[in-house]
Order: sequence, then structure tokens, then C-alpha cells
Amino acid sequence: MSWLQLELETNQTHAEELSTLFEQLGAISVSLTASGSEPVFDESDKDNTFWERTKLSVLLNSKCNIDNLLIQLHSHVGSNSIYSHNIKFLEDKDWVSEFKSKYQPIFFSNKICISP
Repeated sequence: MSWLQLELETNQTHAEELSTLFEQLGAISVSLTASGSEPVFDESDKDNTFWERTKLSVLLNSKCNIDNLLIQLHSHVGSNSIYSHNIKFLEDKDWVSEFKSKYQPIFFSNKICISP
């Protein structure tokens, strides 16, 4: 199976709202990360505090009508709330092996080996 990955950048106000919207529209997964290097130290009682510019990475079924999804997205939060977006086509593969191939064993004092 293949996938579509939609990455978009939004503001702090709309991050959680967009995450919920994508879940309601059938996204397989939604992750939120900082667009820059701004740290978040939340000591208040708020449940969620996001970065001023937040990147959402959304995994979708490849059969998803991405044009329709983007129209719904813009009508829901407005075009000014989405700074940029990027769409990638992902082929399905053995993701565990893909991850392991990028890391080599680490040796400590010829006694300990950490290997993926």
C-alpha cells in the first residue's frame, strides 16, 4: 500500500484544531512538531501549548482526494492560517529495516555494543 504525507505549517492558535480536523477526516496519523527551534516550557495548567509556528505531518491513504481535503482545510481555518504545505507520495516498505539501515553499532570499551 502507498501513502500520502501532507506537511503543513500553521500558527499556535490553529494547531490543535487542525489536528482534530484531520483525525475526523480519516487521517491515519497526525504529528505536531516545532517549525523552528523555539522551546516550549509550559508551567501553567493548560493542557496543550504549541509553538508559535507548528508543523503538522499528516499520513493519509493514497486514495484520499487531496485537492478536496485542502479546500476543506482552507475553508475551515482560512488561508492566512496555513503558511505553507507540501505533499509527498510514500511507497510502503519495511520501515523497521529502513530505520536500522541508517544506524551502525556503537562500541564502548570493547565490552558493550549497542546495535539497532
